[in-house]
Amino acid sequence: MTEGIREGKGEPIRNLDIRGIMQYHNCKYPCLMIDHCEEIIPGKYARAVKNFTYNEWFFPGHFEDDPNVPSSVQLEAMSQTLLMTFLTIPGYEKAKTACLRINNVEFKRKIIPGDRLVLTAKLRTFRGGVAVGTVEGHVGGQLACRSDYVMGIPEEIERYKPRSIGDKE
Repeated sequence: MTEGIREGKGEPIRNLDIRGIMQYHNCKYPCLMIDHCEEIIPGKYARAVKNFTYNEWFFPGHFEDDPNVPSSVQLEAMSQTLLMTFLTIPGYEKAKTACLRINNVEFKRKIIPGDRLVLTAKLRTFRGGVAVGTVEGHVGGQLACRSDYVMGIPEEIERYKPRSIGDKE
């Protein structure tokens, strides 16, 4: 059960195109690494898709003779999918976020031009501006990548940060 979620959330959001994603997300081209959100349950779950074509800016350099998706791009796509689990909660739209920790990272399969990466994010907790969750990416039903994340909303974290005696509010 996700704790600390604001009331009034929970209705599934389906079929968000890129413009719909940008209503919640601060990232824009060329940094936005998800193309479509198939389903989101705010405060709980998100399923997004990234379609890789040879036109991606990184393929010619990674690598000309064997183009594949860099691990950093996979990590960013996974983190952006997790962000959609809590940026869709009313009041958090377009909040500035920070990645606080990445654990248990696994890259299981090479992702190449023409692959469709389906990303599933599950939010375990969200309290005091800190979100903890897991994301898996599958290509053709096979696990391609996975990771555990701790993400934060710095402005929200600051509100809950303990103050020293004598600090002004």
